[in-house]
Amino acid sequence: MDKRNAALTALVVDDSRTMREMVSAMLEAQGIGHVEQAEDGVSAFRAIDGLEKPVDLLFCDLAMPGVDGVETLRGLAARNIEAGVVLLSGVDPKLIKTVADMAEQLGLRVLGSISKPFREDQIAEVVAQYHRIVAPKRGRPALTITAQELEAAIDDNRIEVFYQPKIRVSDSQVAGVEALVRMRHPAYGLIQPSAFIDIAEETSKRITRLTLAVLQKAIAQAGEWRRAGLELGLAVNVSTQSLRRLDLPDMVEDMASKAGVDHTSITMEVTESQVMGTAEILHILSRFRLRNFKLSIDDFGTGHSSLARLRRLPFTELKIDRSFVDGAADDPDLQSILTSSIELGKRLRMTVVAEGVERWADWRLLERLGCDQIQGYIASLPLAAADIPGFVRRWTERAA
Repeated sequence: MDKRNAALTALVVDDSRTMREMVSAMLEAQGIGHVEQAEDGVSAFRAIDGLEKPVDLLFCDLAMPGVDGVETLRGLAARNIEAGVVLLSGVDPKLIKTVADMAEQLGLRVLGSISKPFREDQIAEVVAQYHRIVAPKRGRPALTITAQELEAAIDDNRIEVFYQPKIRVSDSQVAGVEALVRMRHPAYGLIQPSAFIDIAEETSKRITRLTLAVLQKAIAQAGEWRRAGLELGLAVNVSTQSLRRLDLPDMVEDMASKAGVDHTSITMEVTESQVMGTAEILHILSRFRLRNFKLSIDDFGTGHSSLARLRRLPFTELKIDRSFVDGAADDPDLQSILTSSIELGKRLRMTVVAEGVERWADWRLLERLGCDQIQGYIASLPLAAADIPGFVRRWTERAA
């Protein structure tokens, strides 16, 4: 049992006393320190306002008389609660999905939904989700880096790269890593990209400088791993603003040559919403492929690329967005989307990667559907370069 659970406060909102007590008992069995109950939205608001500490986990039924679950969620959003929200219901799964989307757009952190009758393993899973997703972010004020701070970080070599492993499904071996940017701030320490990517993309020059800094560090690191006997594929995100620099393929080729890294082991990732660009972007993508670099269409399913357009683009990898992966094992609609996406990638002779994999049930589904690689917290959080060899060794021993 996770010892962190003892510090958590949960609120169960359901008009059925039996259901409230059942979920409460399951939460207490998980070691949750304090569990409150409310019979409807009004009672929930009263309970939240009366508690000495914020609610960490909120379980909310949808079909309640009077103030129903939808109205309750809107009222919770208006109170700016930071709790992880779990929807309790026996209604149509599509309706649950619609309500979850609404709640997320209102700023609530939805961990998922549980259909009646409830099971203790479902409760345990959403509590684990809370620790993975919500807990690290609670209480942290929003931080936005200024353009001057970002420029200074690039100038002072304070741009750092972390690496998230990608696992090959067929044999459970580590296929490669994705390079993820971080910034080392003199006062705030290590900063996540959400605090500075928007400011970076305000100008083509700034995002290109940042992209080149990441490419330089990541490719050099891949070379170090290779010389140490560790062959890993490397994927790096590239903004289309950077793709307007016509000499970018030449620059990356020079980096790879100096590092001793084969071009075929480097994948340039471009998000789906960005690939419908100009002739110059297609020009640069084509030049990357002519030099045997790989190209990945990232966040597939969230953009608006037509199938005809996708067929003509020189991509070698299709990366399915996490919104279609997480929870797919329990969602027939997501399963249909995954099946179609994987089949499409295979027919277009692409490697198919699923990102955001956090549950073994989803992993097993992706394996059955023929997905090539997975990436997500189920394998590892993003790691510092020094931690990658140890991770590969432990994962390989585990998979043996």
